[in-house]
Amino acid sequence: MITQTGYPSIDKPWMKFYSPKCKEIDIPKCSLYENIWNNNKEHLSDIALHYFGTKITYGKLFDMIRIAEGRARKLDIKRGDKIGFISLYTPEMIALFYALNKLGAVCCMMDPRTAPENLSKYIKSADIKCLFIQDACIDIIDKVLSIIEIKKAVVLSTCASMEFPKKQLIYMKMHKKYSKSYIRFEKIDYEKIVDTETKPTDVGGQPAVVCYTGGTTGESKGVLLSNENINSVVEQ
Repeated sequence: MITQTGYPSIDKPWMKFYSPKCKEIDIPKCSLYENIWNNNKEHLSDIALHYFGTKITYGKLFDMIRIAEGRARKLDIKRGDKIGFISLYTPEMIALFYALNKLGAVCCMMDPRTAPENLSKYIKSADIKCLFIQDACIDIIDKVLSIIEIKKAVVLSTCASMEFPKKQLIYMKMHKKYSKSYIRFEKIDYEKIVDTETKPTDVGGQPAVVCYTGGTTGESKGVLLSNENINSVVEQ
């Protein structure tokens, strides 16, 4: 008989509800980027994303990731840096997310609907090195910048992957909001990363993402998740 410690995190009482097959699943110990690459490198022509009528294959997505990595390197983003996101889930944002994961940065995912005062607290407490913002959220960021200073604020386009004429109409609307204080991500010069393959790593336990709770029992809190945490959801 197994002795119970009384600590759920150690005893894991929920495991009794899972079959032996489920308990034997080997969760990938690699980075999120390695996981998506290993599972799709033989399916580059398959569709990865649908975005307002645009179909993006895995081959195209990995190409976007290489470009995003090149631009992230130009921003001097390194392993362990805390990078903030106040954005929508556009193809460019997704590609950048995986590029940053490949570099070993920690992505702090902030809900654009959050009050500027709380966003400022998140940015300060996480010591954000660079903040990526959606052009659709610039009005919110203007308020955040009036509360706290941000080292680097980079704007992501909402319409970059849209089809014409919707792309042109939304670009004209969003472009008027751009300020000289913001860096436009698509305008950053970069050296395109040629190598897509990565050497096998054991970074499952390394931090990858910070998500923020709903705050139903008090103030919203940042929850640090590892590569393995998220890979386990993918496997499920």
